[in-house]
Amino acid sequence: MIKKEKPVNDQVKAVAPVVGFLLVVAIIFLAAAQYQANVVPQQERESEADHFQQVTEDMNNVRTSMIRSASNGQRQSQDFATGLNYGVLGLTQPPVPGVFLHLDAEQPISVYNATNNEAAESFWDGERVREYDTGFIGYRVEYNRFSGAGELYIEHGFMYKDTVPGITPREYQEQRLANSDRPPIRIIEESDQPIFDGRTITLYTVQDGLPNSDLTSTGISQTTIEMTPASPRAGGVLNSVTVTDNGDDPIRIVLPTRLPVSEWRSTVSDELASNGGYIDEVNDVSGEDAVEFVMERDEIYNLRLARVDIQTVNQRAPRVNPDPQYVAVESPVANVREESTVLLEAEVRDKYNNGVIGQRVEAEARTDDTRECIGDFQQPADTDPLCSDGQYGDDNQPGVDISNRNGLVTYRYQAPEVPSDQSISFIYRIANNP
Repeated sequence: MIKKEKPVNDQVKAVAPVVGFLLVVAIIFLAAAQYQANVVPQQERESEADHFQQVTEDMNNVRTSMIRSASNGQRQSQDFATGLNYGVLGLTQPPVPGVFLHLDAEQPISVYNATNNEAAESFWDGERVREYDTGFIGYRVEYNRFSGAGELYIEHGFMYKDTVPGITPREYQEQRLANSDRPPIRIIEESDQPIFDGRTITLYTVQDGLPNSDLTSTGISQTTIEMTPASPRAGGVLNSVTVTDNGDDPIRIVLPTRLPVSEWRSTVSDELASNGGYIDEVNDVSGEDAVEFVMERDEIYNLRLARVDIQTVNQRAPRVNPDPQYVAVESPVANVREESTVLLEAEVRDKYNNGVIGQRVEAEARTDDTRECIGDFQQPADTDPLCSDGQYGDDNQPGVDISNRNGLVTYRYQAPEVPSDQSISFIYRIANNP
């Protein structure tokens, strides 16, 4: 039998669908390869840029929460997107973790030569250096594509981006790890500095809310940062004291910092005396990561201090109240007519000049010449009198009160009948304190 061959056209028709299918597959693979090579990296870069913008906003909100918490005495919280999942169609780089952390400063804030000649003169005496532990809030991230990021930091309420132009964050981090000396810091200011404002000086201190631990939140998902005021004042206003120099030396404020002195000179340029402000000098501190601000002489400054403890919502610790440091009185001397009653007030304060609640405070009235007790305080029935010298009768001393939420204590003092005018000094002491 002789088979009849199929026409050539029929063979071509049979092969055409296969060739077409292969061409479609090839086009799809080529398009996918082009998408993977060109589109995915661009979308990753855009995702990283958007994420860094978001964490910059989150960091600024942390700064705002810190200042608000210090001012109003209430706990503040802020959600923080530590890391990034790309959410891009295609084969992407691994998720990028970010690190939110608190770094203890190697030196405290130090205030030199500050004198108060009023209620706080027992603490701000112009001789002793007042020191305050603090730290820096930081955020670090190492993106795969985006080269415009840097490290975000908050120092003393001032927020900036630490970046070195021309290198990637990965190269920058490698430099930091490889060199014992810190690479040059170039910053972009992300906020105003809240420390110096004319003759008002505000010092914000930030400490880890969990003692003996390091606050570090590393990951990809969102975490919640909490700010807890450790030295709050009821009513939402930081207490303040007026200070001036001690007559011999100007007030000097030394702040720990990561930044070179040149950056601080630029940051506070509007507050320099040469520009109409009150900062006379901005100096480097030899051998320390710190900057010194020398204030103009013979000026009166309004000094405010605050402490805020920082923690994550998963690390929440009980609120810490600083120890009482001194009793502030408007005047230790009062004009009292004999056999009359006068109301006396004082305030128990911590080292930040804010009131301390629940402190037992004793008050005494003594003559200026003989230092003998004189007069009567109204006091709790279970308080033993300390003075019974008999010169002016059985004088009941001391007066006793427990400080309220603003640290206030009050006493009623009854002056005795005296044969001649007497100058009286009122002495206050925190119970169990010398």
